[in-house]
Amino acid sequence: MNTTVHTIDLWFCKPSLITDASLLSRYHHLLNAEEAEKVARLKFEKHRKDALITRVFIREILAKYTGMPATSLEFGKGEKGKPYLSNIHRPIFFNLSHTQDLIICGVTPFADIGVDVENLQRNDENIIEIADRYFSPTEVAALQKLPANQKKSRFFDYWTLKESFIKVVGLGLSFPLDKFSFSIGSQPTRLWNPNITLSVDEERLENGDEYTSWIFYPSTVHRIALTIENKQQLEKSAFSLRFFETIPGKWTNEVNLLTDGIV
Repeated sequence: MNTTVHTIDLWFCKPSLITDASLLSRYHHLLNAEEAEKVARLKFEKHRKDALITRVFIREILAKYTGMPATSLEFGKGEKGKPYLSNIHRPIFFNLSHTQDLIICGVTPFADIGVDVENLQRNDENIIEIADRYFSPTEVAALQKLPANQKKSRFFDYWTLKESFIKVVGLGLSFPLDKFSFSIGSQPTRLWNPNITLSVDEERLENGDEYTSWIFYPSTVHRIALTIENKQQLEKSAFSLRFFETIPGKWTNEVNLLTDGIV
C-alpha cells in the first residue's frame, strides 16, 4: 500500500507588520541588480516597500527548501512565462500571489502549483455583471440562486479558484474563464473548504480531472485558493497541508489555518 504523504506548504506575510527601518534596509542587500532596479522604478513608496518585501519573501522561503543562500538563487521563466529556480538540481514548485496587506506563496516538491489571494473589500459592486462576463453558465446560475448576502463571498470563491487554476496550467487569461467550472460543496469549517470539483471544456484541456483545489478563509477580508496538478488523481487525504506566517529575516511561525486562522 502506498502511504506516501504529499506535503503542500502555504506561506503568509503581512507587509503592514514590517516597519523596522533597519530590517527593510537589510532587505535591499538580498536583491540582485535587476530586482533592485525594478523596485526603485516604482513611483510610490508603499509600492516600493511592498515589492521589496515580496521579493525578499520569496527568496527567503525558497532558500529554506534548497539549502542555498537567498542571494544565490537564480530565477528563470518557462516558455509560458512562469518563474522557476534555474540553478537547482531537484525541482521546487512554487507560486506567488498578493493583495492588500497579504502576500502568499505555495510551495511543494512534487507537482506544479497555483495560488491566488484576493481582498474582499475591493469595490466590486457589480459582481453579477462581472460573473456574467467571465464565469461559466453553471457558475453564474449557482451564484444567482444564492441569497443576496452570500453572493459576494461566493463570487470570490469562484474568482480565486479560477485564478489559481489558470496559474497552475500556465496559460493565463489565454485560457477563457468561462471554459471551465468549479462546483463548491459543503464547507466543513469556517476556515477552509476542500470540497471542490472542477470540470473543463475538453476542447480546451483534455485532462481536467488531473487538478485538485482548496479554498481557505484566513480572515474576514481575505480569500485564498490553491490548485495543484494531480496527475495521479490522489485522494485529498493523501496531502498534508502546512501553513507558515513569517516576517522575512525576523521570525517564522507554523500556524494551523484549518483550526486557528492566521489573524
